[in-house]
Amino acid sequence: MKRDILLIFMLLTSCSTHVWRPYKAVDDSFRNCKRITYQIKRYPKERKVRNNITEITFERNYSSNFDSTLIYWTVESKRPKLPLANKSYIKINGERFELKNGRINTSSQTSTNTSYSSLSINDTIQIDNALPNVSSETKYFDVFVTPLPKKVVEEFKNATDIELRTYFGYQPYTFRFSKKQVERLQQLSKE
Repeated sequence: MKRDILLIFMLLTSCSTHVWRPYKAVDDSFRNCKRITYQIKRYPKERKVRNNITEITFERNYSSNFDSTLIYWTVESKRPKLPLANKSYIKINGERFELKNGRINTSSQTSTNTSYSSLSINDTIQIDNALPNVSSETKYFDVFVTPLPKKVVEEFKNATDIELRTYFGYQPYTFRFSKKQVERLQQLSKE
């Protein structure tokens, strides 16, 4: 009943909502295949700070003719990183698999804030600061793709523990997945 009232209210007031759905399965009529994507946003366990969030997207495309699974990485940071290693690793139930990283694409985004200040001493005296206070922040984005071998995707079916790691120079970026995320990866491999 409450849900119906909310729906009617939204329709009458022309409100709409956007729901973020990290797991999507669609029929791709152009490629003539089924495409499943699962998007995870995680912090590397070595760097649990706000500026190092990583978006990891698993994409599986399959039909009767082919079956392909890729990992798309978008690693955000406030400083440029060392070069990406050629290999990443995935541990499934303690068993380690080696993965080959594709070419990296790096970009940056800078945002600038400008503010002016004023100081009132009393009702008649006001001091304005004519010089602007400028601050800027640069974010770096490293984007790359890692193909997943079929054996790894098969291992997802019985997985209880999944950990993913890549390296920028000597610095590891390790991502451990929650129980719910492991269940979604199982679902991705079984569809």
